[in-house]
Amino acid sequence: MGKTVVNVVDVRSVAANERHELVFKEFQKIGAGETLEVVVDHRPDHLLLHMQHLGLPVDASKYEAVLDEDGLWHAYFVSSMDAEAGSKCILTDYDESREFLSDHFSAVPVFTNEKYGVIITYIRSGQFIPVHSPNTALIFQVFKGEGEATIGEKTAQIKPGSIIIVPAGERRGIKARTDMEALHIVVPMPTEQDHEEVQRKLSLGEYA
Repeated sequence: MGKTVVNVVDVRSVAANERHELVFKEFQKIGAGETLEVVVDHRPDHLLLHMQHLGLPVDASKYEAVLDEDGLWHAYFVSSMDAEAGSKCILTDYDESREFLSDHFSAVPVFTNEKYGVIITYIRSGQFIPVHSPNTALIFQVFKGEGEATIGEKTAQIKPGSIIIVPAGERRGIKARTDMEALHIVVPMPTEQDHEEVQRKLSLGEYA
């Protein structure tokens, strides 16, 4: 894969509870098409999932993790949106952004800043967004597919045209019965801490 690496972050000497924040901060400094290389002592695939959860403009199709002869992992994260995107008009659609993943739902950022995020979410049949209660409000509109939504203490069936609005701090989760595509707006952008429950449940295969 051709890479334009503009920054290399070696997190081995960084405290474990500070590593992710450093990687995310450095990633947001690079421009569209540029690559951040992260050096770590364990397989770093979870970082890609964290970035997607946070709505960072990472191109998952160009992600690569390489193990070198010394047993160190080199992860390459490519930005799909430059730092000036917030001042530009954006035109996209579900076909252009479509990116289903085999092992978990896919969150493709359309636009993000510190105030809000616009994301297109693709969920394969049988996949889910685990039930969690982040400190961010959610608007979720189903474009294609059917499934089940957890909204607060309620469960509802959702289909094309369904719109879900959840206040910050309330429980929410989505389970796809068929391949699903949806517009996903969050206000403000969630923090890494907001998504700890999502990451933990995905690793365990737990929905609720």
